[in-house]
Amino acid sequence: MLPAGSVRSAAHGSYNDEIRFSFTVQPAPVLVDAVIVQTDPADLDVAANRAAVLARIASAAAAGGDLIVFPELSLTGTRFASRAEAASVAETVPGPSVDALVAQAQASSAYAVVGLVESDGAALYDTLVLVGPEGLVGKHRKTHLAPHEKDVFDARRPVARLRHRPRSGRAELRVREPLPRGDPQPRSRSAALFWWPAPTPRRERCGASSRARARRRTRST
Repeated sequence: MLPAGSVRSAAHGSYNDEIRFSFTVQPAPVLVDAVIVQTDPADLDVAANRAAVLARIASAAAAGGDLIVFPELSLTGTRFASRAEAASVAETVPGPSVDALVAQAQASSAYAVVGLVESDGAALYDTLVLVGPEGLVGKHRKTHLAPHEKDVFDARRPVARLRHRPRSGRAELRVREPLPRGDPQPRSRSAALFWWPAPTPRRERCGASSRARARRRTRST
């Protein structure tokens, strides 16, 4: 018996030396059709924003999207006059909005990354959730807050990132967190997709979807 991946020649005899060689078969690249949705969420209007997000998930998935990514705080808007105002639109995770997102992801057979204000007891977090056909995959709470956000949100410590292996492969999720200075690549070498949503710039035209087919790193296990 030869080791898997090795082949030995059948040639033999006094004029034939035995020949051995090995080969490695590279796995076929996994292609994910990612849809980046640029929205302009209405501040403090969760119902309207949620309806818009659910409609976008359905339409993007119907067009072939596997992963639909929305901006940070896409369910609530980003401008809060106070912590109390943010608390007025906060939800638990899971909660009503996450349940609706899960139902739409399951109906569409797609994954979605959506931002919201999460309440956990007295704490408020700028949170991203990842939902898919299997339900709520996970969440990530923003850890590095901008100066104007520190009076509104709590920062989770220590730094933690959602790492998950959905049906489409390994993935890492963070909320608009800069890479370490001088390091142009993410720290995680096991992840194949990196999702770092940020708020939609208001100076840009909103409402359009950008589509990208991403060739992901794959490795045999």
